[in-house]
This record gives sequence, structure tokens and C-alpha cells, in this order.
Amino acid sequence: MVFSNNILDTTRSTFYDLKTEYLKDSTIKGSIELFLEDDYKIKSPLIEKEIQLNFAQNFNGKRKIVEFENKNSNYVDFEFKNNSDTLIGLVVIHRQFDTIINNEEMVRFIETMFPVDNKIKTDNVFIDAFELNKNER
Repeated sequence: MVFSNNILDTTRSTFYDLKTEYLKDSTIKGSIELFLEDDYKIKSPLIEKEIQLNFAQNFNGKRKIVEFENKNSNYVDFEFKNNSDTLIGLVVIHRQFDTIINNEEMVRFIETMFPVDNKIKTDNVFIDAFELNKNER
């Protein structure tokens, strides 16, 4: 995150705002809002944006990945049952931009991935699975 005069500059920062509510029946309900520096840096017109939010779910002795998505927006709502209040997830963002290369109209495709969790120390399995620790931040 980039700050100017102690104020967060969302046009030069990439981060997420995760809001969650834990219900008594093991339901986790929430939303994630994404702030992407590239949305401001890339001057080409955006054709489409798709956000996929994946969480590792552990409920009633079964483990699986649950997926939520939204198109052409900066947020995703989610609700699922989990035996733990620890969220371990991955955001995958696909964006398509109009662009011109060598005077030809083309489409620029950008995929961005980053881990999501709600605890200070979380062993997020998606980091190793997708080799996210090799990305320069």
C-alpha cells in the first residue's frame, strides 16, 4: 500500500478489504473488495474483468475448494460453512483490455493471483501450490 501525507493512495496500491461475519451454524458470510494499482496504470479500455475467489473449506469431515465469482466489479460476496473461523483462500483476477500493437487492434489479457486469509499468521496452502512466493511484490 502506498500512502501520501498519511492517506492511503488507492490509485497506487494493490490490496484487498476483507469483511467477514461468523454465524453460529458454522457459516462464514462476507465480501472482499479489491483495489488494483493496474486499474489506474493501464490506460487501455477495459473489456472485461472476472474475479474468482477460492476458499479451502473444511466442513463435516470433508475438505474441498469452494469458489465464488463476480464479473466487471471490484468485489465478491461469499457465504459457506466451515468448521474453523480461519479463512485460507486465493483470488484470481482475469482482465481483458483493448490495445493496439503495430497498428493492429488486439486484446491484452492479464491474470493476477494473490493469497487471501484473515489471520496474522496463516499457512496458506495456495502460496506453495501456485508458487506465489516467487512473485516480486
